[in-house]
Amino acid sequence: MKRAVITLALLTVWAWPTTSARAEGEPTLGKRVDATKDSLSHAASEAKDSARETAKSASERAAEVAEQAREKSREAADGLSERFHDVTDSVREYAGALANGAREKAEQIGGSTHDVVAQGKDAARQAVQGLRDEARSVLIGMAVALDNRSRDARRAARIESWERMKSRFRLSGDRPTMQMSEELRDHEYRLARLKRAQELALAVNDQSGISRSALLLEREYARHKRRMEQLRAADRESVDGPEESKAKHKPEARR
Repeated sequence: MKRAVITLALLTVWAWPTTSARAEGEPTLGKRVDATKDSLSHAASEAKDSARETAKSASERAAEVAEQAREKSREAADGLSERFHDVTDSVREYAGALANGAREKAEQIGGSTHDVVAQGKDAARQAVQGLRDEARSVLIGMAVALDNRSRDARRAARIESWERMKSRFRLSGDRPTMQMSEELRDHEYRLARLKRAQELALAVNDQSGISRSALLLEREYARHKRRMEQLRAADRESVDGPEESKAKHKPEARR
């Protein structure tokens, strides 16, 4: 707008009458310049007033538009909030109805299945008890069979051991005497201890222990042999008498 005012003033200056016209009584150059300045000032003032009014009207319009926009957005928000509340209430009601229906259905099923579960528990308990009784009877039968078999096996082992002992020491009778049984237990105990000592000495490579345990084992075998011969002689004396026992014993001594 300022450029248009300045252009208008210049055109006014150039379009002013020439010297011939001044001679005829027209205003001088200074007056024309003053007049131009006044017109420029007046045009600028009008331009400022016009711009101010335009800006004020534009601001008022913008404020009105903003207020209208706020009102519309507030109305839209209120509408959305009401819609959201309506939808939320509907969802809650639907969820409550589903939960109530499921609870009623579960109660009906629970009432009908309670008897079935009780019957199933009773049947399972009876079946388990029957299996336990059957397993107990089977185990008892197996234990009895194993005990009889082990008893027979122990008896056969005792008879076989006694037969070997009879042939070794020329004994008589179906079973050893009490003194022989004590001697046999004592001999087995001593052998077990001496053999264990020998194993420990071999483990640590103790030569003195090895030789000593071997010597003690030989002595134990010799002692056991002498003791068994004494018991055999005493057994024969008790059965045959002293004279017959001596007569039977002499050839054996020579041999």
